[in-house]
Amino acid sequence: MRRSLACLAVLAVAARAGAQAAPPRAPESAPPASAQRGAKADDLDDDAERPASKAEPAKPASERTPKPQLLPPPADPRADEQEPRPVLRRGSEQAERHLEIGPDFGIWARPAKGDKVEYSPGFAWGGHVRAELLPFLGFRAYVSNSTHTVRVPRGALGLDGTQLNQPDLQVFQLGARLEPTFMPAPTARLWAGLGAAWARATAPAPSSSGAMQVRYADRSGVFLEYSAALGATWDFVPRWLTATVSLSGGLVSDPSGDLFHEHSVSDGSGGTVKMGGFPEFSASYCAALGVGMIL
Repeated sequence: MRRSLACLAVLAVAARAGAQAAPPRAPESAPPASAQRGAKADDLDDDAERPASKAEPAKPASERTPKPQLLPPPADPRADEQEPRPVLRRGSEQAERHLEIGPDFGIWARPAKGDKVEYSPGFAWGGHVRAELLPFLGFRAYVSNSTHTVRVPRGALGLDGTQLNQPDLQVFQLGARLEPTFMPAPTARLWAGLGAAWARATAPAPSSSGAMQVRYADRSGVFLEYSAALGATWDFVPRWLTATVSLSGGLVSDPSGDLFHEHSVSDGSGGTVKMGGFPEFSASYCAALGVGMIL
């Protein structure tokens, strides 16, 4: 028994010594070194025979770098969010103003040349249209009608011993004016103007008493008027209604027509008599108030 155990121990020691002395075993999947060297040589040959490929063009920076996402602009701050509170001015009101149209009322004075026949100041009414050519320049076209009481002294106009009762003189006028404008505030304007107008004056048929019963038809005449004006405009309802006050004065020129000329009239007894013309206007003055609608 002891002999058998001793034999088994000797065999175990011999097996362990043989295992340590044997070289390590190569893995079965790895090819031999010579085969690897041959494969590398073949690869080099293939690379030498393969033509060189063209290099790919470089992409632009805008494509290589992703674009940042733009955020929407912030909303305008509200007035109640700002400290101190902002002063809001409606400057856009002037840009939206194109036309102003409305009626005019006032007093018009056209004194007569000479010291006999007199024309009194009279009530005037009409209308206007003003266009905004530039922020500092306007153009006004206007029409007006006025009535003037006529006082003819006894024996005037070559009618000795006769009192002529002349109805009110009626004047129709059509004019235009350029108005340089200054705006001290968005709803206020100060302006000055230079213009010209054409006018027609009509004297209705009169009645008479005294030595002769003079009879004649209506008489009329025309004249030109060159004027200057100063005015102020206030938009009392912004973007809608405006009020204008103005003062103007001018010279009268080129009068013509039978109103200003001597001519023959009936004396009421079958004869005729020479009657002098009415005096020309020496000047023209007006104070007016206008109301306009902003378009």
